[in-house]
Amino acid sequence: MDKNRYRYIGIIRLKIDYRILIGPKYAIKTVQKIKKEIRRLFDCRKEKIPNSRCDYFVIDCFDNDELSVIAFSDELLTLFNFLGNIRSIKTSDINQPYKENGNKSVSEKHVF
Repeated sequence: MDKNRYRYIGIIRLKIDYRILIGPKYAIKTVQKIKKEIRRLFDCRKEKIPNSRCDYFVIDCFDNDELSVIAFSDELLTLFNFLGNIRSIKTSDINQPYKENGNKSVSEKHVF
């Protein structure tokens, strides 16, 4: 097997909750915060399993409310955990306010 190739690929499409994207300033900054959190999760994964090969990239899709993450790895479990942690990102992880029904503030909500 060629050592320059990854054995596994994982692709997830993420629909961002529209309630945290209200306003043009919030939409762009929120997407940047999400990408920063994905980078943090990737770096934490490298610290826990330093010898596993893994890489990823994020693609903005369809306006500002969808992202696609394509990840590559030599170990299926590493890939599964990394993509699962991305799906579990909450508003508290990205320090983003969330208001339900316009007024009621909620402390923690899933981003996707």
